[in-house]
Amino acid sequence: MKTRLSFTFLICSVLSFGCDKSFLYVSQPQLKSVFDQQIKVKDVAKANALDLIWIIDNSGSMEVLHQSVIDNTSVFIDGFTKNNLDWQMGLVSTDESDEPYLGMKPGSLFFSTAPNAIDLFKSAVGHLGNSGSGTEKTLKPLVDSLEEYPGFVRNGAVLGIISLTDAPEQSENPVSDYIARFQKVTGSASAIYAYGVYQARDLGCPPTEEGVWNFAGSRYEEFMKTLSGYKTLKLCDPNFGQVLSNISLDLVQKVQQSRIMLPFRPKVSTLKVFYNNVSLPGGAQADGGQWYYDYPRNTVTFYDLKFAQGNQEYVRVYAEEDDGLN
Repeated sequence: MKTRLSFTFLICSVLSFGCDKSFLYVSQPQLKSVFDQQIKVKDVAKANALDLIWIIDNSGSMEVLHQSVIDNTSVFIDGFTKNNLDWQMGLVSTDESDEPYLGMKPGSLFFSTAPNAIDLFKSAVGHLGNSGSGTEKTLKPLVDSLEEYPGFVRNGAVLGIISLTDAPEQSENPVSDYIARFQKVTGSASAIYAYGVYQARDLGCPPTEEGVWNFAGSRYEEFMKTLSGYKTLKLCDPNFGQVLSNISLDLVQKVQQSRIMLPFRPKVSTLKVFYNNVSLPGGAQADGGQWYYDYPRNTVTFYDLKFAQGNQEYVRVYAEEDDGLN
């Protein structure tokens, strides 16, 4: 702690002058705030809400893909249903002149409570057709639709993006423009994850009539790197049902990650999490971490709560406020 003495006090002390005590000021140490709290495992918050927007290429080369999506819709949605996920979905194409095909407009939103949800989604994909523009754009239709229908992004929900195309991204503006607009309209989302299902050479797919292109260094990568996380998958995967199933399960895991909100910005080096008085490792899950500090949301976020035997146990979180002095 740093204590500062006023100049008047120093003069009075060193020179032994008789000073008027009313001018004497001694600053007190500023105490750091400390967060030290036990929280029941069952009370650790989960978002459990997902807003998912699909951008599907509807140019002439995508008819087979559309049928693959239709054939595996039940596999995809069943993953949400089994986990009681509160979801809504929207569907737009890579043709910027198209209206949304499902779920974006007020009055026609597509929620988990919709009767015959699987059939509704299949029908919407079927209406995409294959006569869309040969200039395939993902970023512009995505951002345009979210700006036109800002109510699609619910406060505190996780936002998911699934794009399926065999072509490189061809929206006309610099990617930075779309990033700025996207961040403005999605600011209330708790996290944003993207899944790119692409016919890219570096993902292991052969060239098509769209030519040869790589995801690495692409406009897609430039955009996705600004999100909470992203994954790329092969459009050419012969087991497309498994591709969709993996996306569904990954989204469930991310939406249902448990979070503890912190009351202040912590000094990260002091942040610790305990279970049964044993410190749980933090960091990347691949390195053995069981939780991480989510800076944008200022939360301690658990990958899962499998370390707890039941929902009556407690986790303890300790953190000291970052006062900026050290």
